[in-house]
Amino acid sequence: VYTINLESRYVMVQGVPAIGVMTELIQLCALYGIVEEYRPLDEYPAEEFTEVYLVKFQKLTSARYTV
Repeated sequence: VYTINLESRYVMVQGVPAIGVMTELIQLCALYGIVEEYRPLDEYPAEEFTEVYLVKFQKLTSARYTV
């Protein structure tokens, strides 16, 4: 069962091309709200030639709109 308590300010972005587009990704995320923190998840399994990032927004509503 999904409840409001399971919501998070974190968003995991998968399938990002591994061609150095982290800056552009964060700029796109910032269109939805203030990004407090972000980092690549090197330890997370990803498809070949792709990367996974963890983005933390200041507000929960910002994370909702990016999904």
